[in-house]
Order: sequence, then C-alpha cells, then structure tokens
Amino acid sequence: MSSDDVAQQILARIQAQTSEAEERPATVDRWRDEVLATTGRGTAAAGRVVAEVDLQGVLTGLAVSDIVAARGGRVVGPAVLAAITAAHEDVRAKVDASSSHMWGADASTTGALNAEVAADNPSLHDGDDTPPLATRPTEGTW
Repeated sequence: MSSDDVAQQILARIQAQTSEAEERPATVDRWRDEVLATTGRGTAAAGRVVAEVDLQGVLTGLAVSDIVAARGGRVVGPAVLAAITAAHEDVRAKVDASSSHMWGADASTTGALNAEVAADNPSLHDGDDTPPLATRPTEGTW
C-alpha cells in the first residue's frame, strides 16, 4: 500500500468523523424534543377510567365512564389514582426506553434523566386500585 493510499484512508476516516460530529447536535436536538413531548396514558377499572399526563406528571386528560361514576367516590377516587399512576409509569417507561436507546442503559445521562422523571411521576397508590390508608375518605362523597 502506497503512502497516498494510507493518506486517503486517513482522510476518509477524518471526513466520516467530522460528518458524525456535525450530525450529532441535530440528533440530540431531535431526541430532546421527543422527550419533552412525551406523554403517558393509563387506565383503570377495566379501561373505564383513562388518565393522561405530560412529562412533568401533570394530569392533562381524564375520562371516567358513567358506569364507574355511578358507583360513587369510593370507587372513582381509587380508580382515578390508579389510572394516573399507570400514566406516570407509562411516561417513565417511554423516557427510559428513549434515553437508553440514545445514550445507553447504563449511561449516567440515562440514570439522571430517569431519576428526574421518576420524581415528577410518582406512584399515587399501593397498586391494588385503592389509595393509601392515609388518603382513603371516610365518606363516599366526591
């Protein structure tokens, strides 16, 4: 192999690295926009209660069927909390998958982002469609 061939190979590698370095910011910007637009959806009461949350865990949509609503606050309250918790879990899973794909599952960036999203999207109940004892109403009213 001549010195010209070696030089051409080196230049080709430099060009490839330069192109990758130029594309990386645009890739990161697209990923950031994707993460910022992440929403979660959760259901409870056999799909009769549906909650939607944004990345920060803020409730952006809630639907309660008439069948569930007719059963009163003792049924609706826990079902709503379960649906919101499921929506929070959905957001956490989506962000984890996106971050793991972009940075790697073991990357510190993935861990830090997941911790932040988890703090914004907590579990609101104990997992059996009933709220924690401290928040259970003593009356069946809304």
